[in-house]
Amino acid sequence: MPFTKSTFIVSTSVLLITGSSLLRAENVLYELQNVWLLPDVTHPWNDSQPMSGVFVWTFDVGDFENGSGEFTSLDIPWWSEESDPELQATIETESLEITMVGNFHDYGVDITLQFETPLDTDHGSSINLETSSFEIQRGVSYQGHIESGSLVIVNTQLCPADVDGSGEVDVADLLFLIEQWGEDAGDITGDAITDVADLLALIAAWGSC
Repeated sequence: MPFTKSTFIVSTSVLLITGSSLLRAENVLYELQNVWLLPDVTHPWNDSQPMSGVFVWTFDVGDFENGSGEFTSLDIPWWSEESDPELQATIETESLEITMVGNFHDYGVDITLQFETPLDTDHGSSINLETSSFEIQRGVSYQGHIESGSLVIVNTQLCPADVDGSGEVDVADLLFLIEQWGEDAGDITGDAITDVADLLALIAAWGSC
């Protein structure tokens, strides 16, 4: 699926139904912030250019490391999305790599960003400037190093009662709240416990967000 240049600021949770139990999957969004690519290998006289993007990391509760990441927006300098084949992103908690599917002469992308510290649910990371690099070819080759940059969490909880991220507060959200009664996973009000206050908040928010 081709990337778009629209930035989505979303925070969602997904319910996966397995048998009679509910397994909650969480999403965390990370933004590439102040990432500048310096083509000092092939064009040392050129200025650095910004690279931006947002990706979502989806994981089962308690198993963050084995989750998966996918970009919702990506903007790469010296590159035209109108004419490119599909890009592929491999995202891990300690690094991300963006490459182009296929093999084309003088036409390709190979960007590797290594993180200073592994990502987690509460923290992003600075980019390791010594081990990160890029090569972008579109007739002309741009190759160099990452001048600056970090990944920051950009979640904004717009509809906390919509725990499955469907855009509506409905029966699925109610079932999850009941499943988590007395625990903190179904907490909507922020008091670290799922109780009557959360049930009332869910009922009050019933319907489209």
